[in-house]
Amino acid sequence: MKKTKLLVILAIVSLLVVGQLVFAGGSQEEGTQKVQTYRLGYGGAVTNPRHLSAEAFAKYVNEQSNGMVKIDLFPTEMLGTDKEMVEMASMGSLDMTINAVGIVASYEPKIAVFE
Repeated sequence: MKKTKLLVILAIVSLLVVGQLVFAGGSQEEGTQKVQTYRLGYGGAVTNPRHLSAEAFAKYVNEQSNGMVKIDLFPTEMLGTDKEMVEMASMGSLDMTINAVGIVASYEPKIAVFE
């Protein structure tokens, strides 16, 4: 069951990244191409599976984009509580967050089916 929840969370994060890639994000010039930078916040400590998954995700995105997409990680509630980060993401001031389904369900009740 935990693996299923982790896969669902990773799928949601992946969809968020694709959406951000399509609709914009932070960028820096590197040569003639722009490097897109996205912020990913979450509450897990650096030994938590959330952080380990986020590291693997950031590495994968960097490799698959040939360094053109960078994911900046903000673990251990560096940007706020899980609830605050979901709110920040909904307002567009945070690109991505990894959270429990219950917190996200307050914004979209249908996602509570995974709870």
